[in-house]
Amino acid sequence: MSVLRRCLHTVSCVALVGLVACSSEHDGHLIVEVTKQPLEHSVTSNGELVSAESTKISLQPGAMHTIDWIVSDRTEVKEGDVIIRLSDRISQFRRDQSEINLEREKALGVGTLTEFDQRDLEIDYDLRVVEEELALIDQFSSDSDEVYSRLEQIDNARNRDYTEARGSYLGWDRDSNLDRRESKENLTQISQTRIERDVERFNTLVAQGEVRAPHDGVVVLQRSRRSGQLISAGSVEWGGSVIAEMPDLDQLVGEVYLLAADSAGVSEGTVVSARFDMYPDVEVVGTVTSISSLAQSRPDYLGKWFTVTIRFDELPDVLKKRVNVSFRAEFDILQTEPVVTIPIDALERVGNDWQVVLADGSSRRVEVGRRSLSDVEITAGLEAGDRVRLDQ
Repeated sequence: MSVLRRCLHTVSCVALVGLVACSSEHDGHLIVEVTKQPLEHSVTSNGELVSAESTKISLQPGAMHTIDWIVSDRTEVKEGDVIIRLSDRISQFRRDQSEINLEREKALGVGTLTEFDQRDLEIDYDLRVVEEELALIDQFSSDSDEVYSRLEQIDNARNRDYTEARGSYLGWDRDSNLDRRESKENLTQISQTRIERDVERFNTLVAQGEVRAPHDGVVVLQRSRRSGQLISAGSVEWGGSVIAEMPDLDQLVGEVYLLAADSAGVSEGTVVSARFDMYPDVEVVGTVTSISSLAQSRPDYLGKWFTVTIRFDELPDVLKKRVNVSFRAEFDILQTEPVVTIPIDALERVGNDWQVVLADGSSRRVEVGRRSLSDVEITAGLEAGDRVRLDQ
C-alpha cells in the first residue's frame, strides 16, 4: 500500500470513529463496516440575554422635544429618579403661538357676528319699507274703471304681487341669516376649543420638563428614529417616540439570531445549551419557546435570519439581573439511541429508491430515516456488520 493510500486510510478511520468499526480497501474501493451508533445533529449561533418584558419610556405626544440631559446607557436607577430633562423652548414657543391664534380667532368671531347683526338691521329696514309699500298699494288701489283704466288695474295687481314676493324673500333671508350666524358661532367655538386645548397641552409640556424612572432597574437607551444613533443630550425627537426601556431583570431570556439555512429541525421545545463569553466555564441549558414567523435581513450580515427565544432552566447567580450578556448557543436538533447508520456518501439514488453497493460489488436497496450532516439512519436493508463501499 502506498504512503498516500496509508494516509487516506488513517484519516478515514479517524473521521469515522464511533460511526463504523473500521474501514479498509477492497479491489481499490474504500470499504466501511456498518455499526450501530447514536445519530446526532446540532447547529450553533450567537445570542444574548434580554428581558422578556420591559417598560417603555416615551415622550409626550403632540410636539417635538429637545433633550437637554439624559442618563448614560445601562445606568441603574431607583424609582422616581430623574432620567431625562427636556428643553421647554419649543413648547413655550408653540404655546405662545397658540395663544396668539386664540386671540385672533376670538377677534375674527366678534367681527363676523357684527356682520350678521348689520345684515339683520338691513333686512328689518327693508321689511318695514315693504309693509309701507303694501299699505300704500291697498290705500290707493281700486277695481273701478272710473278710477283706473283696465291696464292700470293690471299694473297695480302686479306691483302688489312683486312687493309681497319681495317681503317673502326678505323673511327667508332673515331666517337664513340666523342659521348662518348659529353655524358660524359653532365653528368659531370649535376652533377656539381646539386652540385652547393646544394651549393647555403645551402648558403641560412646559411643566413636565422631567421624565422619572417608573420603577427600580436599568435604563437601556434606544436609537433615534430620526438619526439612527443612540439618543443623547441634544437629540431632537418626535413626540410619542420611545427613547428608553427598563427591562424586567427578573424575567431574562435568551435571544438568538439563527441563519435560515441552519434552522431546519429547530422548533419550540428544542433543547439548547449556552456558553457565555464572559464565563466560558458556565453552561446553561434551556429550551426554545418561540421562533419568528419570517426570516429577515440583519444590518451588516448576509442571508436571512430567524429570531429565536430561549427560556433557560436556571441562571447562575453571576448572570442574574444582567442583560445583553453574549453567549454561544448550541441547538440539539437530533439525538437518538444507537441506530444503524452509514455515511451519506455511501448512498446512491436510483429512481425513487436508495441503494448501497456492498463490498462484493452487488447492490442492495435500503430505506433511510433520519439524517445528520454526514450520516443517515438505515431503517431497512442493512444490519450491523455489513460492509459497504464508501466510494461508488
